[in-house]
Amino acid sequence: MHNCDIFILCMITFSIPTLLNLAAKVAIIVVAALLFVTIIIFLIFFLHRASFKTNISNMKKTYEEKNNLLKTDCQNMIKRLSSLSSFSSDFKDTYNNRNSQFHYISIELSEEANKEISKLDSFLRGKNYKAFKVQKENTKNILNKFTSKVDELISSLYDDLKEDEENRNRIIPIKSKYRDIKDFYLSNKDSLKPISKSFDDYFSNLEELFFKYD
Repeated sequence: MHNCDIFILCMITFSIPTLLNLAAKVAIIVVAALLFVTIIIFLIFFLHRASFKTNISNMKKTYEEKNNLLKTDCQNMIKRLSSLSSFSSDFKDTYNNRNSQFHYISIELSEEANKEISKLDSFLRGKNYKAFKVQKENTKNILNKFTSKVDELISSLYDDLKEDEENRNRIIPIKSKYRDIKDFYLSNKDSLKPISKSFDDYFSNLEELFFKYD
């Protein structure tokens, strides 16, 4: 065997472990890269799904807050307008308009918004993400309409009842004075017995007026 052949053989012999080590390193790098990409894809998917859940949670919270306002503040103010309309013709048209708005929002818009949120939730639970993205925009638009209508109604009702609220605040000291006078009368009723009938009628009429105004 020639020296040249021996040299080549030695080079090949020494190169094989090096090549094997290099191939192993490349394989490790490739596997690590694939694993990294897989983790990234999983994280993106997980974060997307988490953001979808957050979207629904926020929508439900907004809906519940506005629906509660509708059933408490709005409903109480509508009742107040109804009471005022029975004593003053000035409030009749206002009451009819606000009551009509209230029924439209509380029955039609509220039910529609609730259904759309439920539909969005069902798409997420069914992992129908394509339909979810389309439905999300529809739900958002309907929910925005519902919330804006509730806010508009509350603002209008506050304006409608502003003067009445001011009058109610003005009558508070009058009621206080009335109670003081009545307490004084009751504590001295025996000495005022000859005219007690007049006082009783007077107090009865005043209390009836206070009751009607309340």
